[in-house]
Amino acid sequence: MIRNTDHYRDRAQQIRDHEAALTALLGAADGTRLCALLKATAPKIYKDQLAGARRILRQHANLPDGFLDRLLQRPRLTATALRDYLDAYLRSPQRLQGPPPGALPTAAANTALRRYADLTAQELRHERR
Repeated sequence: MIRNTDHYRDRAQQIRDHEAALTALLGAADGTRLCALLKATAPKIYKDQLAGARRILRQHANLPDGFLDRLLQRPRLTATALRDYLDAYLRSPQRLQGPPPGALPTAAANTALRRYADLTAQELRHERR
């Protein structure tokens, strides 16, 4: 007789183990927020997301100040996106100095957009003549 041992695993226990490990790595508040964000983003593959995030965070034990806070402000996050954001930060640390995700454009950006709109309107007027 051949048995598929996959049928006898306790998947809920695996999820609890991954959540506990993330909480131990990040602290109670940040670990809980990260787990909730991963679950909201990909509920069908939540266990896989937890395992991936755990593996990535173990490799990068010392996260820069403010990095995790910015990630947890995002509306969606997957383990792959966590890895990509971390790689991008390591290549270019000044990225944390920009506005947080979802921030409204500054007055300077609005001014630049207004100038661009004015130029486009001028070009349209010249084309009509």
